[in-house]
Amino acid sequence: MKTGAACSFFRQKIIKYHMIGKNRSNNFFSNLIFSIKSTLLECKLKTIFTFIFVLIGLVIGIFVAIRLNNTGNLENACDYGYVETNLAASGIVWRFVSSIIFMALIALLSLNIFLYPIAEIVLIYKGYLIGLNIVIILITKGLTGLFLSLLIILPCQIILMMILCCFFCVFSSNLRNCGVNNIKIIGVSLLFLLIVNILESALLLLFGANLLFVA
Repeated sequence: MKTGAACSFFRQKIIKYHMIGKNRSNNFFSNLIFSIKSTLLECKLKTIFTFIFVLIGLVIGIFVAIRLNNTGNLENACDYGYVETNLAASGIVWRFVSSIIFMALIALLSLNIFLYPIAEIVLIYKGYLIGLNIVIILITKGLTGLFLSLLIILPCQIILMMILCCFFCVFSSNLRNCGVNNIKIIGVSLLFLLIVNILESALLLLFGANLLFVA
């Protein structure tokens, strides 16, 4: 009887600690999401203009790719930012490293209000690379490129771009509250970047693609 009572006691303790841990986890994510939403609403003008600028960069990249094709200069596309690599472990790692580099650069440029325009230029350039690379893949890979670009690469890259834009707006606006919140924002942003990169790579592997978008 005593053994049964002891087992029951410890089982209740384990369940209690599990519930406490689960509640803390839920509170962490709910508080963080609320903080991010509140910050984006507070700086909604900055957020709107940031997304508009990135869209402009995307459109510029599309027009540059089309112009290169019309003038027969696609062989020089690498001079304009076109990057293509084989779908291998090294390429997947480099793509994630590239995302981290962009994020680190944006974070550094967010430390001073006078550097914000440069951060916006970095985001515009990222949008430009996405537009340029996706259109060139469409042109050079035919139907395969159409499928890979529109159903896998473009959606994943748009999600990555949204993460970077939101990171810039939230991180730069939260500097006055420097500390734990910024560390959480960096950690969650890195996590989402990793998840999207893995998802895109997995989908490309699943459909037998032999190329990897890197920008």
